Amino acid sequence: MELPNDFGAQLDQERIERLKAIVDPLCKAIVERRWTLEEARQAIERARLEAALAIPDQMERYDLIYGNRFERLLEQFPPRES
Repeated sequence: MELPNDFGAQLDQERIERLKAIVDPLCKAIVERRWTLEEARQAIERARLEAALAIPDQMERYDLIYGNRFERLLEQFPPRES
């Protein structure tokens, strides 16, 4: 079975879309201060685990990009009190 030439690009686009579906709602929830700090940290860890399924070979990059983004958002939009 021969794969189409753009199969790799299509697969990458699907991985990007899956990652966005994981990260975008999390960022929005942090900005909207929906959670306590502990709840936010748990959500961030769940998102990381989901990302590891979507992009297992890119987790170092994920941590560099999104780890910093989540920390910055938590500083900028402090979570609500317990």
